[in-house]
Amino acid sequence: FLQYLNPITECHNNVNANVFINFILKVINSSINRLIKSSNFVLNNIQNRIIELITNNNKITQNEIASVIGVNVRTIKRNFKI
Repeated sequence: FLQYLNPITECHNNVNANVFINFILKVINSSINRLIKSSNFVLNNIQNRIIELITNNNKITQNEIASVIGVNVRTIKRNFKI
């Protein structure tokens, strides 16, 4: 509970939500990592590249991803659905 309360208090004191937003993003990331590790879910090479590209540039488009990876955009869209 204190892990949650401290960022809220800091945001309130500084009138800035960035600390809380970063905290929530870390919690989400941690949850996703635990879910992936506990499942048998395996990403293929294209999916790994997609995640890498989005991690490095969260404004990248599907067309840009397709171009960088060297596949057509339908392949990217199909992997997004998976």
